[in-house]
Amino acid sequence: MTATMTAPAGTSRVPALSDVMAGEWIKLRSLRSTRWTLGATVLLVLGFSSLAVQLYAGRYSHLSASDRVELHEDPISLVLQPGMAWGVISVCVLAALTVTSEYSTGAIRSLMLAVPARRPVILAKAAVISLVTFVLGDVLAFVAFFVSAPVINQHVEMSLSDGWALRAVLGSGVFLAATAVLAFSVAALVRNTAGGITAAVGLVFVAPNAAGFLPGRVGNYVSTYLPGGRAGQMILTSGRDTTHVLGPWAGIIVAVGWAVLALVMATVAVRRRDV
Repeated sequence: MTATMTAPAGTSRVPALSDVMAGEWIKLRSLRSTRWTLGATVLLVLGFSSLAVQLYAGRYSHLSASDRVELHEDPISLVLQPGMAWGVISVCVLAALTVTSEYSTGAIRSLMLAVPARRPVILAKAAVISLVTFVLGDVLAFVAFFVSAPVINQHVEMSLSDGWALRAVLGSGVFLAATAVLAFSVAALVRNTAGGITAAVGLVFVAPNAAGFLPGRVGNYVSTYLPGGRAGQMILTSGRDTTHVLGPWAGIIVAVGWAVLALVMATVAVRRRDV
């Protein structure tokens, strides 16, 4: 004889984080904007990466001695940085739309009724968008590497057997994922599609460049540690140039630190205010 456990009448099961993530995954892959933004990311990353490599290879004989030394020291940055620097724009748009589209349509209210605890909702959305962009970043980095390697190797030897090259390629996923979580968190704070996208792109793409115009060492310091600044860009380098203040691993810590800080702020804000 077996006993059947039933929930008391009038009660409902609180969805687990994995259940909320499964729902968020279904929503993300069913949105038309997801396909457009992911497609734009692919075109931007691979397009600008190939363009930069071809331009440098075509004018290699005209490069100055210092430029040649820099290329020999850090060929992987030529492959990864130009494409990823533009790819973060579409990633910011994708991450922002993940949350602001629901605020604009009012669908967030239904979600909050189904999952009364705010924290699982924010964490599930952030987890899904970070996993998607992490995989996308690594896939695009490997494709860019294998497409560019034959061209680069005509002048500079570059192989994934080199630990620094493999670390930079794998770090591309971390770079995009950290950027996506940061953009998602900023958009969750703003709760407006246009404002969220503008704030995220401005913080990641515009602010580090604008900070470089600040006088003296202040501009260099601020530009280095801002999201999307030199610290994040160091993830996409060989790390063999010791003239930089930060190395690739420090860059990962800074990028992830900004993402975690923004996510904590967004989670606290969502929990405290009405939707």
